[in-house]
Amino acid sequence: MANEGEVIRINVNYTCPGYSDIFNVFWGQLLTDISDVALLAAIDDWVTTDWGAAWVDFASDDMTLFQFDADVINPDGTVARNIGGNVVNIAGSNAADVEPAGVAAYLLAYTSFPKSRGSKYVPGVPDLEVNDGHLSPAILVELAVLLLRFLSFDSTALAEILVAGVLSRAIEEFREFSGGGLLTDVPAYQRRRKPNVGS
Repeated sequence: MANEGEVIRINVNYTCPGYSDIFNVFWGQLLTDISDVALLAAIDDWVTTDWGAAWVDFASDDMTLFQFDADVINPDGTVARNIGGNVVNIAGSNAADVEPAGVAAYLLAYTSFPKSRGSKYVPGVPDLEVNDGHLSPAILVELAVLLLRFLSFDSTALAEILVAGVLSRAIEEFREFSGGGLLTDVPAYQRRRKPNVGS
């Protein structure tokens, strides 16, 4: 059983040939008590029909949203317990080669506290959508949809269960997103290990 006020971390895992592990992490705080089974089902629905469906339109078909798992997180950032997860295997739909592993689109979500913000490095940038070092207008439209999915769980039943935000480990407090965010046409870079390098 998950309880109102608990912080939930959703890890979304992607795979791609020649890449190491790639994750996006989403945070939410429970608005109500709910069974683990019902919470996991709502998260599964959001990953597949909301974030995943929007990501598919953005991403190269070389990359797959492979699976997700969810945990209850203590205020200090440690894991209280695992809720579960699921394999979803959703492939990108953009018929172009993927950019090198470190290249990502960048999204930023604001809270009402200037130093508490959420960042998302979105993997799967198609190489045909990068022109003269900038993301194409078409791909920016897809990113705008992803930003809305990042800022809120509103388009699924998960909105009645979780509020989106970030966990501030420094003060051990959850900070809800204020509804504002930022995207950019400049590709970001998130350093990644080569496959089979490091621990």
